[in-house]
Amino acid sequence: MVQRVVDGLIYDTDTATEVAAITYSPPSLNRGYYSRTEEKKIFLTSRGAWFILDTLGNKIAPIAPDVAFNWLCEHDKASALKEHFPDRVEEA
Repeated sequence: MVQRVVDGLIYDTDTATEVAAITYSPPSLNRGYYSRTEEKKIFLTSRGAWFILDTLGNKIAPIAPDVAFNWLCEHDKASALKEHFPDRVEEA
């Protein structure tokens, strides 16, 4: 569980819905090669607020819906786009 309060709003990974996740390998600080795997996860709260969790340091960052849309597009999360932004995507 990760929580963060921003401008009086509580962002909580236990009560929000995880919409999508990506796995990445950050560069090792001592050798310049990839040594571990981390995740970034995007969440949606029951009140419609979006946020990203970076498991490297358990950092939560609130984001605007347009940023969430772009993040999902950049990471090819088609099913999440269809579910959460049906008015902005369509079949080719």
